[in-house]
Amino acid sequence: MKSLRLSAGWLLVLLLVAPAYSSPSPFSGKTITRIDIRDDQGAPWSHPEQILPLIMVKPGDALEGPAIREGIATLYLKSLFKDIRIEVFPEGDGVRLEYILFPITVVEQVKVQGNHSLSTGTIRDSISNIEGKELRDEKLSALKSDILALYQAEGFYDTAVTIRSEPLKEKNRVALLIEIRESTPTLLEEIAFSGNTVFKDQDLLAVMKSKKGYPLRRDLLLDTDMKAILTKYTEAGYPASKPGPVDIGFRENKAFVNILGTEGPRVTVRFTGNQEFGRDRLEQALLILSEHDVSDAAIDSSVDKIKNLYREKGYVSIAVDVDKKETPGRLDLEFSVHEGPRVIVKEITVRGNTVFTTKEIKGRMALRESGWFRSQPFREDLLNNDIENLSDFYLDRGYLSASVKKDIVMSSDKTAAAAVIEIVEGPQTMTGSVVFEDNMLFSTTELLSMIALKPGAPFNERLIEEDRYRILTAYSNKGYLYTRVTSEKIPHEGTVDIHYRITEDLPVSIGRIILRGNERTKDNVIMRELLVKPGDTYDYGAILNSQQRIYRLGYFRVARFDPVHPGEKEYIKDMLFTVEERPAGAFEVGIGYGDLDRLRGFVEVSHRNLWGTARYSSLRFEESDILKRAIFNFQEPWFLNYDL
Repeated sequence: MKSLRLSAGWLLVLLLVAPAYSSPSPFSGKTITRIDIRDDQGAPWSHPEQILPLIMVKPGDALEGPAIREGIATLYLKSLFKDIRIEVFPEGDGVRLEYILFPITVVEQVKVQGNHSLSTGTIRDSISNIEGKELRDEKLSALKSDILALYQAEGFYDTAVTIRSEPLKEKNRVALLIEIRESTPTLLEEIAFSGNTVFKDQDLLAVMKSKKGYPLRRDLLLDTDMKAILTKYTEAGYPASKPGPVDIGFRENKAFVNILGTEGPRVTVRFTGNQEFGRDRLEQALLILSEHDVSDAAIDSSVDKIKNLYREKGYVSIAVDVDKKETPGRLDLEFSVHEGPRVIVKEITVRGNTVFTTKEIKGRMALRESGWFRSQPFREDLLNNDIENLSDFYLDRGYLSASVKKDIVMSSDKTAAAAVIEIVEGPQTMTGSVVFEDNMLFSTTELLSMIALKPGAPFNERLIEEDRYRILTAYSNKGYLYTRVTSEKIPHEGTVDIHYRITEDLPVSIGRIILRGNERTKDNVIMRELLVKPGDTYDYGAILNSQQRIYRLGYFRVARFDPVHPGEKEYIKDMLFTVEERPAGAFEVGIGYGDLDRLRGFVEVSHRNLWGTARYSSLRFEESDILKRAIFNFQEPWFLNYDL
C-alpha cells in the first residue's frame, strides 16, 4: 500500500508552500477515515483520549493543511513530545492518518556519587529543578556548571563532574548519575596588599576570615573580607577607601592573592551650633559615611539631609554651612549649624468655608495645632500638601472653581506660627443625566447600579474614569473582552451630563483546555476541579477560582491559566493550563512525654495523590506506656462525579 510519511516539521513546510510553489499534495481535501496514534516504537498510544481532542481533525473531516498545522502546534504545547510525525495512508476513497509521537525523556531521579566534601543534600538542593523535567543537553551543561561553582566556592578548583543518564523501567524515564571526582582544595599560600599605608598587612589580615593555609573561597574573599576591610578603614576615619580589585594567581594547587586598594583621605567631621541633635544623630545623615563618598555632591546632599532633620522638628530658618579643608591625604569638614528658633503651630484658622465645617477641614489636614500637653512643630511642607489635598477635596465634591490658599503669620519672636486657610468655595456643580448608548447586554438600570457617579450627585471628574473601568469589568466578567467604552462630558449651567458610548462586540468563550505539566496526576482529576469548561463564557473570576481550587489540592506548586494566543483577538480562546507538581508523599515522626502516658511517639506515612487520582491515604502508628494503636485513613474526594 502506498503511503506518505512526513515528520511534523516537513509536513508544516509542505502544506505552507505547496499552494504557492508546487501542486497540492495528492491527499489534500480527501476525507479522513480513521486516526491512529502510536508511540515511537510503533505501539498504540496508551491514552489516546488525551490526544484526540487536541489534534483539530477527526474522522469525516477533509484533510486540510491549516487544521493539521494547528493540531500539531497544540500537541507541542503540552511539552510532552520532542517530535511528531504523520503517516498518510490511502483507505478507500479517503485517507487514514497515523500520528507517531516521540515523547521527551524525563529525568525521574538523580543519583550523586563520589562526593565527600559536600553533602548529597547540598548538591541536590542546587539541582532540584532538574527532576521531573525534560532531559536536555543544555540543561546538563548548566547543571555541571552549578555543581562546579559549589565546589569552587569551597576552594575545590580542580574538581571534575561527569553526568550520564541511565534508562529506568518506565519508558522515556531516566536516572541522572552525577559522578564527582573531588580534588584537593586549593589552599591560600599568600595574601599580600598593595596601596596600604595606614595599616600594616597583619592588621588587615586580622579582620579577614580568609587565612594562609585555608582553602580559597572566592565568595568569602571577595564579599565578606572586602566588607571587613572597608569597615576597618571607615572606623579609622577613611570612609572613601576602596579595597580591591583582587588579583588571584594559581601555582601547584596553591593560590597567591594580592589585594589592591586606595585608602582615600582621612576624613574628620566636626559639628558646631547643634543643640537639638547630637553628633551621632547628625552623622547618620552624612552620605560621606553611609555611601563612602567624599565628593562635593555627597557633601551637599548630606547638608540637605541635616536640614530636613531640623525642618521636621519645626526649625523653619535652619541653615547649615560647610567649611571644607583639603590637604594631601586629609579632608577636614566642619558643619556649622544655625538652628534658629523652633517654631510651633499656635493655631489654624479657616475662613470662607460654608459647606464644610472648620472641624471637618482641620481633620483632613496633616498639620496640627499645638495643645495643652503637646507642641506641634510647624512644617511648611505639610501645610503645602494640605492645601493641595483640600483643593482636591472640594473638586471631588463638585466645587470646580474652588480656591484654597494659605497665609502664615509668625509671632514677634518667631517661635509660633498661625496658619490661615482662605477658602473661596464657589458654586457646586452637580451631575445631570447619565446616558448609555448601544448597551444590549446590560440594561440602563443595571449599568446605573454599577457606577459611582449617579445623576444628582456632586460632579467628580475622577469618578468618570473609574466608572468606565467598572463597566468594562462587568462586560469582561460576562466574556465580552473586546468591549469599548468611551465617555463624553456635556456641561450645562450648574450641571454636567455624562454620555457613555458602548461598543459591546461579541462574547468570548473558552475553547480547548490543554493541560501541561501533570506527570503523575491524571487529566480528569485536574479537569473535574476546574470551574470553566470548553464552551463556557470566558470568565476571569471563574478562571482565578479554578487556579485556587487546584492549589488547594496541596500537591501543585504552580497552577496557571494562559491563553494559547494571548496577543490575538479571538472569540474562542484556547487555554493552556500549566501545572507543576510537588511531592505528594509525607513521612512524619514525633516523640513526647506526658504525666499520664509518659513516653509516647508516633510514625505516620501519608500520600495525598494516590495513583494520580487525588485520593488520600495515611497509616499512623502510635505507642505509649498505656496505648498502642494503628490508624488507617483513606479519603475519596469524588464519588459518582460529585465533589465530597
